[in-house]
Amino acid sequence: MRSPETLSKRECIEVLVEEYRSLNALLLFRLSALDRRLPASVGFMAAAVAATLSLPIESRIAVLILTPSAVLWMVRTTIQHAMAKEDHLRRIAEIEVLINELAGRDLLAFQSQHPNRAAATAGRSGTATVIATAAGAVLLLVLCLVLFSLDTGPFPYGLYLGYVGLIAADVVLGPMRLSRYSYAKRPKFLEASR
Repeated sequence: MRSPETLSKRECIEVLVEEYRSLNALLLFRLSALDRRLPASVGFMAAAVAATLSLPIESRIAVLILTPSAVLWMVRTTIQHAMAKEDHLRRIAEIEVLINELAGRDLLAFQSQHPNRAAATAGRSGTATVIATAAGAVLLLVLCLVLFSLDTGPFPYGLYLGYVGLIAADVVLGPMRLSRYSYAKRPKFLEASR
């Protein structure tokens, strides 16, 4: 196998184009996953409210104990998709710059020269989806507290309040964690071929 240092510029560009294609396919997956998050969380909230009110007390308590964990999972996975989207966007921009440098002219420019490339982590759609999902999650957690207060049965309300409070804190901090996230640039293997 040849080392990267022995590849021609054309071969390096071909390798980068393949990575570019793969990353664009992964980016489409991330966009699709993010687009499904908000309707899924709203649907979950509506179903949880409707189902909880019609359940016997023991089942209602079980649902109200499990729902905050499910909400936290939804928010955290949404943030993970947004962070992965950020990684894809930044690496695609790097590849565009590398290909342009190797070719000696601007061939690719969309991501690397996009006017909003640094405005929001994970792009505007990623940031908006995380914020909207977190806001919906907080509303659902408040609703859980209200429903739990109606009839707590043997489970102490103060303990449930603490449980939901810890989850709410994690949910609220999620968009802030995303805003501080930054792509960790990998070392360039093509330095010798330039």
